[in-house]
Amino acid sequence: MKTVTGVVIGAGDRGRNVYGQYALEHPQELQMVAVAEPDPQRRREFQALHHIPDERCFAEYEALFRQPRLADAAFICTQDGMHYDPAYLAKQKGYHILLEKPISNSPEECVRIWKDFDDTGGQLFAVSHVLRYTPFFLQIKQMLDQGMVGRITNMEYAENIGFYHFAHSYVRGHWADSTTSSPLILAKSCHDLDILRWLVGCPVESLSASGSLLEFRAENAPAGAPERCIDGCPAEDSCPYNAVRLYGWFRPNSFLRRIVEMEDEQHNLDHALRSSDYGRCVYHCGNNVPDHLAVRLHFTNQVDVVLTVTAFSSRITRTLRIQGTRGEITADMDRNTISSVDFATMRSNKIRLDVDREGHFGGDKGLTHSFVSRIAQGQTTLPTSLKQSLESHLMAFAAEQSRRENRVIDFPQFVRSYGVELL
Repeated sequence: MKTVTGVVIGAGDRGRNVYGQYALEHPQELQMVAVAEPDPQRRREFQALHHIPDERCFAEYEALFRQPRLADAAFICTQDGMHYDPAYLAKQKGYHILLEKPISNSPEECVRIWKDFDDTGGQLFAVSHVLRYTPFFLQIKQMLDQGMVGRITNMEYAENIGFYHFAHSYVRGHWADSTTSSPLILAKSCHDLDILRWLVGCPVESLSASGSLLEFRAENAPAGAPERCIDGCPAEDSCPYNAVRLYGWFRPNSFLRRIVEMEDEQHNLDHALRSSDYGRCVYHCGNNVPDHLAVRLHFTNQVDVVLTVTAFSSRITRTLRIQGTRGEITADMDRNTISSVDFATMRSNKIRLDVDREGHFGGDKGLTHSFVSRIAQGQTTLPTSLKQSLESHLMAFAAEQSRRENRVIDFPQFVRSYGVELL
């Protein structure tokens, strides 16, 4: 199999630590040959890791795409609202494209991307829905296809974000303001809506959602809490969101500390806590993202699903219960366990997967390998199509509209309002 070459647009967390790391671990499959990144320190670090010559390192992606085609594939890892332009330029140059999710933070632009990129004339176009490529969900899908629970009747699915992850990303971080980034249900859970649609195997007929920002509000701040945790908060020992603790010695959060240091201009934690939003008190950040929500989905095959998303969990995991006419499945992604019960015999079975928790439990590597190997083999399709990705994104936008307007959404009608017939 030939070695695929790639260019990375955005050498932040995903560009460097997912696709760039895959190239370092699998040089026989993928080689990074160019990078576009506005931050000079990140750009230099990516350049050094992949031995990229100066003339192939760019501060702006426009400059990269003014060059002749430099590689087989473009990995586009810009922020949510900055996907269309680099993707369009990559398509014009003939690159295969792997686009970070979400497709866009606006439904109109998601539809525009689908219309403009659905027929790419042999170029692969993939959205980074990595959960479909995890051993965990592949195993569950296989069990359902084998009829293990009979006919599915309902599901309970929970995305437990983790209190420290939520504080980092959705209170202090890039996704704290849904008007400039993406709604929580899109940014965090378009993955999960895609998985639910895939597991159920039918389109959504109607949906409703509720949720609010309950905890991270100024009126809930401890008495005397300063704007920054490092300035001596009287509640520093009892506050679970204390930035000094979370980014300092709190062991589960080491990977988020790396992000904070990488984004700081001095690459120094103390400087970041004193100058960046990551050091601010969570109650004084002014974020507008709900910290808990529930989405109720009714599918055309009469399956009912409840998806809950919460900040308030000790573990970062996805859990689900799938109930059917002949059995049930319960599963916990963080614990790598899938249990089933057969109603006829009452026999139970428990599978424990041997999967590393890093990289979305194998999903990052699974997606990247699938994308790269298909390019190497000259294939033009992927297990996940752009049309399927668009459907899950529109489910997210419909859920956010339902949450804001407190009403049930007729999903086919919602989709048609954007000039699309998906169902």
